[in-house]
Amino acid sequence: MIKMLNNGRNNLMFDQNPEAKEINAKLDQLYYKELARRVDREKTYDPPGELSKYGKRHDNDFSEISKISIIPTKEEILCERPPFLPSSLRYASHFLP
Repeated sequence: MIKMLNNGRNNLMFDQNPEAKEINAKLDQLYYKELARRVDREKTYDPPGELSKYGKRHDNDFSEISKISIIPTKEEILCERPPFLPSSLRYASHFLP
């Protein structure tokens, strides 16, 4: 009971402080921006080779880099899907399971 009263008192103090409200609003905004970025990344993420839910892009599309031929194949050149490029973004998913 005392813990609940203390939490209520702290929340009341927080609500009465305009600077705290501003900081809280900015933190919420940053949180939701980052969440939107992550969701967008997940929607557009298409891993290489057999890891892709749409199947391989072409005959030279492998998740294991040692299997990829340096010289592009005809199928690879004519492929309409964009190539897989590992992301350098800080919180990007790694393509290997």
